Amino acid sequence: MKILENTYIKDIKKLNKKIETIKKEGKDNIQIISDFDKSLTQFIVDGQQFKSVIAQIRDGLYLGEEYTKKANAFYDYYHPIEIDPNISFQEKKEKMKEWWSKHIILQAEQGLSKKIVDEVNKNSKIKLRDFVKEVIYETNQNNIPFLILSSGIGDFIEQILKNKECLLNNIFIISNFYDYDENGLVKGYKENVIHLLNKNEYGVKETKYYEKVKNKKNILLFGDSLSDVNMSDGFDYKEIITVGFLNENKEKLLDIYLDNFDIVITNDGSFEQVYKLLKEIVGY
Repeated sequence: MKILENTYIKDIKKLNKKIETIKKEGKDNIQIISDFDKSLTQFIVDGQQFKSVIAQIRDGLYLGEEYTKKANAFYDYYHPIEIDPNISFQEKKEKMKEWWSKHIILQAEQGLSKKIVDEVNKNSKIKLRDFVKEVIYETNQNNIPFLILSSGIGDFIEQILKNKECLLNNIFIISNFYDYDENGLVKGYKENVIHLLNKNEYGVKETKYYEKVKNKKNILLFGDSLSDVNMSDGFDYKEIITVGFLNENKEKLLDIYLDNFDIVITNDGSFEQVYKLLKEIVGY
């Protein structure tokens, strides 16, 4: 496999062995698991650092100054906990659940509605990385299930993919979908909260998606966070190739990412390396 610019591989022999194993077992035994924000989407858009949909609602004053003030206070308290290497994983996980749960209650209290969600979607500048569409179309063409497992808002992910003509029939989204009342006001989430640190615990076996993949033992996994490597924990897999998108702090984090991902793509790189990997595996 040709290694493109901005791509790093720590152990090419190990990776090639994985590729050969997956190729030998055929495309019918492959599934995709991917994060969404900053993995399928660009980190830098129009010269500005990525803003999650939650940040866009907050900073765009869609719910007024009181909401923005309280949402910022949550961020100021919980984000340092999220990134503090001296805090245990278990404590972080509990705090992230607390943060997500408090925030959805705040959104409901401040009157978040389907109308506002649609407006945010319309104004959003979120962009898919180059070659993401090609990868999705290639997987669809080869009947490879593509799971997006995200701690973001599923309503927005779904609409972004629709807008890009990428919400194909092999795509399945497990995320936080809003639950609306009869007046179109947000009541909460439809299911349990998914946050940054519990994706691997989400009950994939409880969803209809599991029936599509229970016999597919080889995984291609894409993520931007070190915790994204754990998205495959709920699956009984034989082989896995992991691709990590290192969007910032390259000098500090590259070695750590290379210890955790088979392939690391830096500098807000495209999905071209993933596309070439996929084409090699499916035999084109």
